[in-house]
Amino acid sequence: MSAIDDGEGLLRVIAAEGDSALPSGRLLGGDRGLTARACELGEPIVAAPGEDLGPSDPQRLPGGLPAVAAGPIWADGRVWGALTMLAADPVDAQRDELLRDLGDLTALASAAVQAAAEVRRETLHAGVSAFGSLLDLRDGYTSDHTAAVADLCGAIGRRMELGPAELDALDSAARLHDLGKIGVPDHILHKPSSLTGDEWDVVRCHPGWGAAALQRIPGFAAVAQAVRGHHERWDGEGYPDGVAGQEIPLASRVITVSDAYHAMTSNRPYRSALDEEEAMRRMRDGAGSQFDPGVIEALDGARAIDTMPRDRECAPLMSSPSPLPPDGAVKAGRFVRAEQPRRGGKALAEALARATRLPALTESRDRVLGLLGAPAPDPRRVIAVIESEIALTVAVLRAAARIAGAGEVTSVPGAVRRLGTAGLVTAVQEVPTIGFFQHLPGITMPAEHFRLHALATKRAADRLASTLIRDDRDEILIGALLHDVGKMVLGQAYGAYPDQILAGARTPDERLDAERRHLHMDHAALGGVLLRRWELPERLITTVERHHDPDATGPAAIVRLADMLAHYTHARPVDPRAMLSAGRHLALDPTQLRVIMFDLSQPAAGAPRATHPSPLTAQEQAVLHHLATGKVYKEIGVELGIAASTVRSHCHAVYRKLDVSDRANAVLTATDNGWI
Repeated sequence: MSAIDDGEGLLRVIAAEGDSALPSGRLLGGDRGLTARACELGEPIVAAPGEDLGPSDPQRLPGGLPAVAAGPIWADGRVWGALTMLAADPVDAQRDELLRDLGDLTALASAAVQAAAEVRRETLHAGVSAFGSLLDLRDGYTSDHTAAVADLCGAIGRRMELGPAELDALDSAARLHDLGKIGVPDHILHKPSSLTGDEWDVVRCHPGWGAAALQRIPGFAAVAQAVRGHHERWDGEGYPDGVAGQEIPLASRVITVSDAYHAMTSNRPYRSALDEEEAMRRMRDGAGSQFDPGVIEALDGARAIDTMPRDRECAPLMSSPSPLPPDGAVKAGRFVRAEQPRRGGKALAEALARATRLPALTESRDRVLGLLGAPAPDPRRVIAVIESEIALTVAVLRAAARIAGAGEVTSVPGAVRRLGTAGLVTAVQEVPTIGFFQHLPGITMPAEHFRLHALATKRAADRLASTLIRDDRDEILIGALLHDVGKMVLGQAYGAYPDQILAGARTPDERLDAERRHLHMDHAALGGVLLRRWELPERLITTVERHHDPDATGPAAIVRLADMLAHYTHARPVDPRAMLSAGRHLALDPTQLRVIMFDLSQPAAGAPRATHPSPLTAQEQAVLHHLATGKVYKEIGVELGIAASTVRSHCHAVYRKLDVSDRANAVLTATDNGWI
């Protein structure tokens, strides 16, 4: 039997096994009994059969009075609980020692479970915070509206003496309360004039939509319930359920008050912020009708201790960087983490808008136009120059996507084929340009930094795709080229990015953690937002969004490792264990990874690129790849898990499709066409 101290000097059964097992959850007395005494002394205690055990222990086995041994469970320098063992015969020294060992093992298991739970909690909190910040952009609020409302909810909740679990659920619900607005169309959500009755019916669905989504997350039932009720009113005139008073979840009532107060005291496009006293007067006027009077009283009490957040103005996009406060500093007048830079959602929204007009190097754009102006443009050279520029790549992909009825385009060769010479000229001419050493507006880091890292990642991804014999190589290269576009947006929206926000963060994963900690979002998630604005294919969006996810598969996993390799080739810090783990995730052993690292550190050699699709099947392509390395039929069969006769059949099909007579010419033809 295992018992744990419940924080009030009592013991509670948390697990029991055997004929005399007590029910789980039962409280045991803390003043008497063998189990309690073992916890007090911190040493195992043994009682012989028939000895008075006290009210906190079981009294008998089916065969009579038991012998009992209780051993403490030590964890983090204190007694966490106890293991109690009952036996029909006396407990000998061997069992006494066994009880000690079991207690130690239980303590280790408990510590591991608690550590894992803490990691899950921190990860979930970071994800909720990041998503809440992105929801602000969707709703048109300042980027810290969600964080400010959550901080205010926490202050009110503490004033109302909510417990840790209730405060945690309240924080998550506050950050996600408008999740359902994702389902509200833009023409309704951002309509400048009054909504029609039908449009209001759509808006009133958003609490239910958000709750339905959150209900699917294990452990989020209370959060979902709070989100569903955050537009209910104390008098029952709210929506979606029209419940009133105490029937509304307390967390919902707190969010309603916090959201309204912060909205009143913040500038909006259609009105200036109210004075805090005037806002509080209006909140009191609404007590008993719109708001829970008890929550209003708690808000007033919290204001007496702390000054409420004042997000009076959105910081201008081009403002100079401002230093972050030191760790642990308290910013006067704000319920916020000290390290969070306070920049407006307007700046982030403007940065996203600017990204629709990414500039390319003047030299790159002029080279493409020069190649396209030749009597017979070489598609391979055109593709190579386009893929040397993020802006040119995005421009041709977006132009190709606008051609209706032709399916998704996930590669530059595919876009080039679809647009043709005239379409390419039009798309490229519309791209703005920038010089080699120019800065993008509002970004302290030269644009060349992003471009060169993107190209290094693309080169590494190309090598990985070749080694892994991927038939989606061109799509992987686009994901590698675009993987960090979110950083350009962060650089324009936050003056402290990257120098101050990423200060002290060395490796790619450390930098991502710093973004989440300071900004409640990261460049990968923001890159996904940007690609959706560009209406690029979902497969590319997934690659960009998940390129830092250790559990990612497919192109995202390849780009994750390619990003690390690019940092390595630029002599920037990389976590070797993370790199080895990423390699193993792609079924690359350390030897293969070392070869790739060495080759990438050598001068790049140009390789032909495919200008039209290979006529070979994926299996024929794999066979040809192995033929190029000099392997015979039997070796290829072992590599691919097929019979040597099947390999021979694939070879003959390759020769026929490429119109060649032998393996040497097949390899040469495929290499010249960029298929291997």
